[in-house]
Amino acid sequence: MDRSWMNHNGVKDRRKLEYIAGVNEFLHFAFIGKSDETMLKCPCLNCRLVLSQNRKNMHCHLLVYGIDPTYNPWVSHGESIEEIDNDEEGYVGEVSDNESDDMPLDDMAPFAIMTLNSTSGLRIE
Repeated sequence: MDRSWMNHNGVKDRRKLEYIAGVNEFLHFAFIGKSDETMLKCPCLNCRLVLSQNRKNMHCHLLVYGIDPTYNPWVSHGESIEEIDNDEEGYVGEVSDNESDDMPLDDMAPFAIMTLNSTSGLRIE
């Protein structure tokens, strides 16, 4: 499974279709067999697997804050080390030196809400 989408560099990369598709693929994997209201550890750069979110909130967090690029394999979401392909083993995403890239509540919030409304049929007001 290609995880290159996790190696985002701020807001511009999180707007790309590749990143959004990767987030949706991650959420499908994480919530398979679970209710969308199930609380799971959120791998966003704000929660960092310490705080838990339901699917809708996690989706928003991953779009607004970004995913922790070092979170591989997805062990907190049911993936074992054996499931990772050999060519991806040891993948570590680049971390931005620009602290402002990782700041919460950047200009991605309106985009995340728009994406949620258009892809999930949810309406947030």
